[in-house]
Amino acid sequence: MSTTTTHCYATDEDLALIATGDVGAVFPADQVIASGVDGSFDPSDRWTLRSESVNFPDAGLAPGHVVRLVGPPERFRPPGLLLGVSAVSSNVVTLRRIGMGPGSGTPASPAEGISGVEFVATTLGPQLAGASRELDRLLGLDSIPLDPAGALRDAVARLVLARRYAMIAGGVDDAYLGRSALLRAEFDAMARRLALGGNPLGPSPAPRRGTRLVR
Repeated sequence: MSTTTTHCYATDEDLALIATGDVGAVFPADQVIASGVDGSFDPSDRWTLRSESVNFPDAGLAPGHVVRLVGPPERFRPPGLLLGVSAVSSNVVTLRRIGMGPGSGTPASPAEGISGVEFVATTLGPQLAGASRELDRLLGLDSIPLDPAGALRDAVARLVLARRYAMIAGGVDDAYLGRSALLRAEFDAMARRLALGGNPLGPSPAPRRGTRLVR
């Protein structure tokens, strides 16, 4: 049976939550969804980024993606402020704190608003799709609905990041290699539990009823 995957079990935001502080290095600079230098925030809506030069839906920006505010540098210090996407409409994108609900936490903009905001949204979408297909093949799955327990999402996020850390590692003792090895080990353990029909974040599956245990 075909294992062609048209969905992803994880999003860019899922990756950003795990790779906190490394998004600039992990996300490929050439996989840009949208960028501009004319962003602005109105004092009356400090979560909504506006840009006359970018039509966000046409660019493909959607919830699950992340946007990094990188300028002006006196406001958004390097590596910038990373935010999740709550909603998009025409030249407007509503942002939120990573992993938090809309409107939670400190707003992206100062109280007086701000203009001349430089922003960029990069993605690991192709890598997420590839890892999702690989997990489908590994587990013998056809395309299935979104996983409500988040097990497949978490496994795919770790596989993608393990590959990216290995790719950007600079040498044998590079810290990225250690992160890659750790994430790959976590992915392998999750995949084994999934293959056994268990919860990859919980204890190993209990023996089926009637199964004889051999000591």
